[in-house]
Amino acid sequence: MTAPASGESRALGCKPAPGGDAGIEACTALIEAGKDFASAHFNRGLMYADNGDLERAIADYGAALERDPEHGDAYHNRALALIELRDYDGAAADLERAAKLKPDNASVHVDRGIVRVNQGDHDRALDDYDRALAIDPGNVEGYYARGLALAWLNRIEDARRSIERAVDLLPEDVRVDWIDSACWELGTLGRAGLALPYCDQAKAADTDAGLLDSRAFALWQLGDETAARQELQAAHQLAPGGRVFEPTRRLEEFPLVLTQGLLKGLGYDPRYIDGEPAPETTDAIRSFQQANGMAVDGEVSEDLIAALRAAQPG
Repeated sequence: MTAPASGESRALGCKPAPGGDAGIEACTALIEAGKDFASAHFNRGLMYADNGDLERAIADYGAALERDPEHGDAYHNRALALIELRDYDGAAADLERAAKLKPDNASVHVDRGIVRVNQGDHDRALDDYDRALAIDPGNVEGYYARGLALAWLNRIEDARRSIERAVDLLPEDVRVDWIDSACWELGTLGRAGLALPYCDQAKAADTDAGLLDSRAFALWQLGDETAARQELQAAHQLAPGGRVFEPTRRLEEFPLVLTQGLLKGLGYDPRYIDGEPAPETTDAIRSFQQANGMAVDGEVSEDLIAALRAAQPG
């Protein structure tokens, strides 16, 4: 997301470019020369972000905003960096400002909806997605994210229609990837019945180990462990030598995957949804247990999953 550079900064090469190193150097030279334009900081921030240097990117977006407090793109891009750092409260504050400055930017509303989902506020996220789609009726991410929020709220048919609309708008060459994502993400929300048809569509179009793992996760939730194991065996054959899809091990991980997904849906932050133990997941479990009058041990159990499911809408 780029803002026009000033004439001088453009002439000096201070503009986003693939790789970014030359552009970063040009922006830095301009800034150090005392020609400290908001666009120089903003464009350097974009390139830092592309290079994964989020802390420097955030600092540059802040410097751009000091020079131009009405720079809506700087608020938006700083929010995106904060999302990567899992600072959802900070991202929400920046997106509020971006939405006021750029009310007709559909991406701002989609991204604010994504932040609200991570805060467990799916109803308000829907408001953002609806606003984005009113602005841009062809916004694929808006329809897809809206479908996931509706699925969490147990509005299953509305969710299906929204995801189908996203799929219909996609180019053919990326459609299977999005369908596979729907299989996995709906499964992590505990909506395996809605997920499975997308898993089946993806498998009919292509077969890879990750896709089969996603389908196995849905089948496991639906109580068909035999079919889930078969999918994992096929996945393991496609990725031999790796431990990720080894059937017995992976089936043992699925309760943690589901726990992580349900925690995220409720606004707790497990950090990853992958079935790997992590301190953040343990902390999220403890927070949920404490908030719901359970014994606080940070452990995955059938009782914990039942309580997480009971806390879901519907």
